Amino acid sequence: MHPHDDTLAFALPGVQYDQPNNVFYVKSKNGERTPIAKFTTVLGGKKIQLLPGAAIYAQQLHGNVSVKLVTGEPDSNRHWIDIH
Repeated sequence: MHPHDDTLAFALPGVQYDQPNNVFYVKSKNGERTPIAKFTTVLGGKKIQLLPGAAIYAQQLHGNVSVKLVTGEPDSNRHWIDIH
């Protein structure tokens, strides 16, 4: 089985967008904001780019896909982690 790119659309409850600062963030239990992503311009539009320290874990099981947002990821180059 060879890896391939898929386009996924999903909601991440608790993620908010700060338009003036162009940043998506989550709030901790004590109200502290943690930036996780921002819009970047690409040919033909915009895309959401995860910031260092944020990662999305994606797992596909029997045709169902679940995703989990993780902050504090120690490897800032790993933004998408596929779990098989």
